[in-house]
Order: sequence, then structure tokens, then C-alpha cells
Amino acid sequence: MAEGLPEGTVTVLFTDVEGSTDLTTSRGDEAAQDILRAQRELVRRQINEHEGYEVKGTGDGFMVAFGSARRAVACAIGIQRAIDEHNRQQPPQQRARVRVGMNTGEVIREEADLFGEAVNAAARIAAKAEGSQILVSETVKGLLGPAKDVQFADRGRFRLKGFPERWRLYEVIWQKERPASAAPVAAERTPYVGRESERTELRRLLEQAIRGQGALAMIGGEPGVGKTRLSEELMAEAGQRGLTTLIGHCYEMEGAPPYIPFVEMLEATARTATPEGFRAALGDAAAEVARIMPELRRLFPDIPAPLELPPEQERRYLFNSLREFLERAGRVNPLLLVLDDLHWGDDSTLLLLEHIAQQLGQMPVLIIGTYRDVELDVGRPLARTLEALLRQRLAHRIALKRLPQAGVEAMLLALSGQAPPAELLQVVYSETEGNPFFVEEVFQHLSEEGKLFDAEGRWRSDLDVSELDVPEGVRLVLSRRLQRVSEECRRELTAAAVIGRAFSFELLEALGETGADALLDAIDEAERAQLITATSEGLEARFTFAHELIRQTLISGLSLPRRQRLHLRVAEAMERVYARSLDERAADLAHHLYQAGAAADADKTSRYLVLAAERAYGAAAFEDALRLYESALSLQPADDRRGRADLLHKRGLGLRSVGRWEEALAGWREALAAYEELGDAETAARVSYDLAEQSGWSARWEESAEVARRGLAALGE
Repeated sequence: MAEGLPEGTVTVLFTDVEGSTDLTTSRGDEAAQDILRAQRELVRRQINEHEGYEVKGTGDGFMVAFGSARRAVACAIGIQRAIDEHNRQQPPQQRARVRVGMNTGEVIREEADLFGEAVNAAARIAAKAEGSQILVSETVKGLLGPAKDVQFADRGRFRLKGFPERWRLYEVIWQKERPASAAPVAAERTPYVGRESERTELRRLLEQAIRGQGALAMIGGEPGVGKTRLSEELMAEAGQRGLTTLIGHCYEMEGAPPYIPFVEMLEATARTATPEGFRAALGDAAAEVARIMPELRRLFPDIPAPLELPPEQERRYLFNSLREFLERAGRVNPLLLVLDDLHWGDDSTLLLLEHIAQQLGQMPVLIIGTYRDVELDVGRPLARTLEALLRQRLAHRIALKRLPQAGVEAMLLALSGQAPPAELLQVVYSETEGNPFFVEEVFQHLSEEGKLFDAEGRWRSDLDVSELDVPEGVRLVLSRRLQRVSEECRRELTAAAVIGRAFSFELLEALGETGADALLDAIDEAERAQLITATSEGLEARFTFAHELIRQTLISGLSLPRRQRLHLRVAEAMERVYARSLDERAADLAHHLYQAGAAADADKTSRYLVLAAERAYGAAAFEDALRLYESALSLQPADDRRGRADLLHKRGLGLRSVGRWEEALAGWREALAAYEELGDAETAARVSYDLAEQSGWSARWEESAEVARRGLAALGE
């Protein structure tokens, strides 16, 4: 053993025998002790050879201190190689694997022991390792620098118990013969290949926008073909050139907040821009912009109340104000805005987009919209919007097709770092038909199965493509990949999928599926498997599914009753987590309660639907408000005359605002009769006024006069 405990900055190494607690149960006391004794002797020999200081034993492992990070790593490699050689000479029942973790930092010395955060972190890192694995902190890797004799693989970010921030950990590749399962580690972001003609066209539009001649580009294609990625690549280029880049998403949920992609971009601006610059860009439009983002009034208390206008003028004034805000912001710095998944866009979002497109040619703003062309049916608002935009030549349409075989070859080369065998290329291309997302998922699946790479990380020489089990369809390959994460991770991801494409850690924790530490581990595991990605939104820890198809695959595995119960639990968790801002979450709450069906209380569902409708109506999102009112009306008990009359009156306001006057009048007549029967003179008079005014606009003078008389009679005048 080396003499003297190191001081100052120390590299702390922990070892641990994998599954040591099960050895006695599975192999008996005497056999278990023989195995552990052999492991201890091998580890101690390497500690001594590499001048480490054995601080203490940990039952089935050791805590060791080194004055040199390089010696610590060399010791860890020596340990794993010695144990590997020993195991090769033993029958399977006498083998055991050791895991190693280490960290470097300042330590506290007390007699012959070491304490401090650096020590705690090293122990936590060792606990994250698997058998035969060496995990080190970023600090250890940094101290070794570009060492030619040591290879590291980035294993992603981990949540270490007791530490608020996540740690990026690296695996030391120690094997002389790398196991087939240890395929090349996929990059955090798949290398981008192809799409040269589409990128050239988008760059041309970007150049024009910088010169003050903006445009709208609509990128259509099937799921997984790369629409969002293409737009993100352009955003990266634009960001490097100093443009302001923002992205907003549409969501597959009834009753989504109106103008949601624009609201998301406004929220991102509020987080990143200076308050002075943001307020200057808002200018006189601030009051109208606050209609769709009420939080603005908390940021800028000086914002006045919006003008009170008739519905037919209110929306146009709002749209003009939003367009002027974008133009003013673009004059300060050109903008690139991405509206993702427009096939799920609500009427209000699409009408606003049409309005802005009319003047984009005079604005330093490029807008990109992505949509699934396979879901472009007449039942969705986008079909009408796209037809209008193209007819008026207000949009450039880019149809994104699947990759040719050469594109798939380029993807496999980028993913593996080496040219793929011709037979493998043919199989992957024929099965995926060039869908980039499917190509990547098939590669990940076969790689994780250990079927592609040999011990050196090269394509296997014995690769037999006829034996490759390539799942038919992207959903099936995703299901296979999801089966490889732990059951706990799948359970948490399924709950998150019900929440939506994006979710917060706080809300997921409030669902109570598991404890905080176990949930953190599950989130870390999902991130390492590239199923979710972390996003930063102020102080809230938020995550997004790496692709919508992953979320949909998880949801498709749920039975209807299970899905309904989860929606109900999400709504209940939201009420707890967002208790102080339930009005602002009304649309989300209404969605989850409505999807919960009979599992939810109908009165509560209706209440949130009405609240969401009123917020939409106040933002001039009349179509969305009408849809929400009609959903609430469908839940109304037949014997609740007052409740039905209230909804008929409110629904009538929505109908009138979208020009469906006859239906509005019919609903108001029914509501008026109900209020008169209930003896509610004040409300009857108010409905009479609306009915009389609308009848007058329709040149129904006699009906207007008659309704007015009924209103006055109700008030006793």
C-alpha cells in the first residue's frame, strides 16, 4: 500500500461488486465469500501498483485516494482488466463484475479518512456505473486532457443524489477487445445529411428577409421525414449570423390555448430579451399583445387596457397590432420564426398567420411553418389556410421527400463513423424507405442489440443481414427501444406522454408515480436513451420528447380506461402545482378533464371549459371559444335550465362573432325563454338586448322591437 494520505486536490475512486448482496442467496455463504475475497485481492494489487491510498473498505469494495487523476484512471483500468482476465479462467457461477466511479476535487481530511462533496460525488458516480464499467466526472476527464492512451465515451447527464445540478459523466473505455454491445456512442444530435436543394432555397429566403423582404415558407412531409430538423438547422445558421430565432409549437389537443405557437415565442422573448428592449418593441401594441399573453401585464404594469371594439373590429385590430410588433422587432434585428406542427394549429393561429403573411414582403421577418401533409384533410383548419396562402402566392411550399439510397448511406456513415456494408445499406433502405427518423431508430435498435459492431467497434465481419430482425414500422421499432429502458422509466415516460409533448419535472413528480430520487433516475435514463431532451424555461425544469412519434407510441400502448384515469390525475396534479394560476392553465385543465371522460366530474370539466372559452373569446379567438362552449354544452345536464341558458347565451356570442347569426339568434331565443320562465328579469333583459341588436342588424325590425319590449317588460319598465 502506498504511504501517506494525499492532501489538497484529490482524485477519489470507489469500487463495488455488482450484485454482491445477491451472491449469498444465489451461491451460498462460503462460495460468495470466496468470490468477494478474490475480487478484493485483485483490486488491492492494482491499488498498490498505481500508488493509491486505501482509505477504507466499503464491505464489497474500496474507497481509494490518488494524488494524480492519471494514476487513478490507470488503476481503474488495471482493476477491470485484472478482473476480466480472472473471470475468463473461472466457471460462470464463480464470476463477478466490479464497477468503478471517480471524481476529483478538494477534500476534508480527518485522521485517516476523507470527507466532502468531492468524496460524496465519487460514491454517487460509482453507484451509477454498471458491472465492468468505469465512470468518471467531467473534472477527471478534463484533467487528463487529450490523452491518446485513454478513450472516453460521453454517457450523458446524470442526477446524483444530494446534488441539485446534473453531472455529465464519461465512461473510460478499458477493454482491449471491446464488447459487441458497446457500439459507438451516438452523438447528442444526429449529424445532418442531404437536403441541399431545400436548404439552398431557405437560405435564399433568409437572405431576402435580412434585406427587409420577408417571406413565409411552408415545409410539408410525412412524420419523421425531417421537417422540424430542417428548420432547426436553418435556425442554427441564422443564429450564428446574429438573427433573432424563435420557435413555437402547435399541439394535438382539443382546447389548446389560442395562438399557442406565438405565445411560446413571446414567452421565450420575455425570458431572453432585456425588459427595456422588449417593452420598446411592444410599443403601442402592448395592450393588444397582452390579450394573448396576459403575463405581460405583470412584467410591464404600465400597459393600458385594450380598446373595447365590436367583435368584427376587435380581431383585426389585434392582428394588426401583433403584425406591427413583429415588424418593429424585426427592424431592430431580423427575425426567423418557426411554427412547428401546423397541422394541429387552431383557427386563431392560422388566421393570424394569414394576416401577417399579407405584409411579410415588407418586413425583415422569415416565417417557416412545418406540417404533416399526410394529415392535410378538409376537416383541419390548415387545409383552408394553406389553400388560401398558395392561391394568393403568399407562401413558398417545400415538399420534403424521403431520402434516396445515397442519403441513407450518408446517414449510416454519419451515425457510425464508417462506410456501411452494401448489404446492410440495402436492408435498412428497403425497410425504412428512406424516412430519416426511421433510419436512425433502426440503427439505434440494431446497435443496442449488439448486431452491428465487433469488439473493436467496427462493422461485424460476420454480419448476416438475413438474420437481422428489423421491425416493420417506426412505431414497432420505437416499442422495441422503449422495452430496453427500465420499467420505472417506461412508467414515468407514459405518464409524461399523457401530459403532452413538453412537461415539467414538478408536474410529473406531483402525479406521485414514484419518489423524487427514483423519478430523477428515470428522467436521466430517458435522456441518456435520447427519448427526451431537457429545455430551460426560467427556474422550472422542463423536458420535451425527442420526437412526437415517441410520445404517440407510448400513448398507443394504453387502454382507454387507463388513459382516462391518467388524464384525470394530470388535471388533479395541475390543480395542486399551479393553484395560484389556475385561470392561466384553464385550457390545459379543460383538455385533460375532457379527455378523462366519465372519470372526471362533469361540473368541474364544464367549469374549466367555460373559463378557457372566456379567455379565448377575450383574445379574439372566436372559433376556439365557440368550440369550447359547445363542448361544455354537451356536458350540461338536461334538467339544469339555468346552466343551459347561460351556455346558450355565451355560445351565441361566439356564433355571432364568426358570422353564424341565425344559430346565434336561435340559441338566444331559447335562453331568453328559459330566463323568463325562471323569473330572472335582469339576465332576461341582457339577452333581450343582444337578441334585439342582432335582429336589427339582420333587418328583422319587428322581431327586434318585440324582443326589446320583452326586455323592458322583464325589468318592469
